[in-house]
Amino acid sequence: MLRYTERFPTVFRRRSVRLPLGDSDARLAHLPPLPTESQDVLGTIYQTETGFYKASAGGAWPSTLANGTVATGTSDGALGLADHGTRLVARFTNVQRGLQIWAQTQASIFTLQGGSLNTGVRTGTASMTATNDGGGVGAGPFNLVGAGSGNAGGIASLNIVGDTAQAVWEVANADTTAIERVQFNIVIAYRANTASSLPTLGTSSVAGSIGPWSNVATASTSAALPRFVETPTARTLLTINSCRTNILFPFVSNIAGFDTGLAIANTSKDPFGTSVQTGACSVWFYGTVGTSNVCLRYPSPSITGGQHFVWSLASGGAVTATAGFQGYVIAVCEFQYGHGFAFISDLGAQRLAMGYLALVMDESIGSRSGSRSETLGH
Repeated sequence: MLRYTERFPTVFRRRSVRLPLGDSDARLAHLPPLPTESQDVLGTIYQTETGFYKASAGGAWPSTLANGTVATGTSDGALGLADHGTRLVARFTNVQRGLQIWAQTQASIFTLQGGSLNTGVRTGTASMTATNDGGGVGAGPFNLVGAGSGNAGGIASLNIVGDTAQAVWEVANADTTAIERVQFNIVIAYRANTASSLPTLGTSSVAGSIGPWSNVATASTSAALPRFVETPTARTLLTINSCRTNILFPFVSNIAGFDTGLAIANTSKDPFGTSVQTGACSVWFYGTVGTSNVCLRYPSPSITGGQHFVWSLASGGAVTATAGFQGYVIAVCEFQYGHGFAFISDLGAQRLAMGYLALVMDESIGSRSGSRSETLGH
């Protein structure tokens, strides 16, 4: 959910003073209207995005041009007229390939009284608008995103270009004497396609503020009115990690008459209804062979849930032998719920032997390996 909260009461403002006739709900939910009502009483504070404005055709600044069209922006006949009401912009960046983003098309604006969301007084509505981004991000005439192929159940699919998408809503009405907030639901959808590496891994972000955003800081006949500097703070939207298990064998040895046997099991097959996974492991060796420091990587065979593979440092097996190695091993397995066991002994286990369970690394998001394994807490 994206929530926009005013810092002071006059942040959210409609385009002009005109409101439709009808009951209070209709007045709160109306779409941005055509500016056909003057705001020309000197000394009056209208608290709209439009300033001093003369709407009548016979006035000093008529809004209806000779060809019958309604003037906009700073063109002839529109002096003082805003292009739109306050807009709320959400820009999504670093969006992973394979994702779809859907956003709520219309939401009610509420005052903060009541202490929790949607328990205050309803004061207006913000509606999604398609934009042409002329004059700034989120600019352009109001163009309601409504029924059609891009809209279902009050949400609309956002167009992702490269790794960026945006949603823009316009305030239709608000109370400029109270601090308000509005909240929009965001839906993320994807279909896993590991063969094509979709969706891609990583973290996407979202930044939001009032808009449109523009870098035009001087008077202009083409830039959006109003317009704002882009200074939002990006927040984490979604992190996608690989379904893998990282298994650490902290000490293995094949020197001084010792050898280590290792085993990895794929336990995704169980009596709990878990989806069975299949994958191989990349087995990394960090340590020494003789007097040389080594970093070695060997593949394992692919195993499915309910199966395991074994090998030893001296003789190999499912993984290539690494005779004379001593150090630690990290196995990166392309399935969840992997577990490992190591057994160190003198040859033939005649005198000394020890076995231990390998460590499952990084069971929480935000780890050094960037993947999420099962937690081993109980």
